[in-house]
Amino acid sequence: MPRSHNKHRPVRRDRGFTLIEVLTVAAIIAILSTMAVVSMRGGRRVAYETRAVAAMKNIAESELMYYQRYRFYGNWNQMVAEGDLIDPGYVPNDDLAVPTDAPIANLYSIAIYLPPMSQAFSAVAFPKQNSIWHLRTYAVTSDGSIVNSHDHPEFFSLLPLELFL
Repeated sequence: MPRSHNKHRPVRRDRGFTLIEVLTVAAIIAILSTMAVVSMRGGRRVAYETRAVAAMKNIAESELMYYQRYRFYGNWNQMVAEGDLIDPGYVPNDDLAVPTDAPIANLYSIAIYLPPMSQAFSAVAFPKQNSIWHLRTYAVTSDGSIVNSHDHPEFFSLLPLELFL
């Protein structure tokens, strides 16, 4: 007996993807790649800021050594003249010219602030104006505190404006 064809059986057609399916997959890939790029940029920003804080800690340690020698904190030129306290690649209010510190050199300037008539100091790393990374300004104070412009804007408003020029 011959087999009869089932009339209710769907006819199979070999088709590709619809335009909607292709556009949906493309949109999902675009969203995921955007998230990856944003995440990577945030990681770089954190890395740059971490290096700036490390540089400020080094300068703060140098200030403490200077204080142990002379019983007062030194300004930038005094510490450079000492010979062993400031890395020769550090340049005040300019950049860090040491090749290993190049990411900071492109993004941050460094300054030491000595308040008048005070036994304190602040080592400050502030971003250069052309930065696309939305970096924060950081400072290490004589008591070892690390402050940033996001959490402590009042601290930076007390610093003299010429420090950042």
